[in-house]
Amino acid sequence: MGRILIIDDEQRMLQLMKLYLTPHGHTCHLVDSAEKALELVRTVPIDLALLDVMMPEMDGWILCQKIQQSADFPIIMLTARNQKDDILRGMK
Repeated sequence: MGRILIIDDEQRMLQLMKLYLTPHGHTCHLVDSAEKALELVRTVPIDLALLDVMMPEMDGWILCQKIQQSADFPIIMLTARNQKDDILRGMK
């Protein structure tokens, strides 16, 4: 199964996603900051990332770009934003 990196500044969301994914055989790596995510990507093989867009120190858009500079795995952006511009930006 997959190694999933879950990046969210809210511990409850991290635990909820892990609770759902672990029974399906996935290994979940939980991080609550962009810096921790970048460090983990450098040291652990990842198959997929679930990335919160609205994070305090570095937003998900910038973190996504930084991850893509050094790694090659799909990233799913998680957001409560529903504006057309945000949706299009996430698709890019």
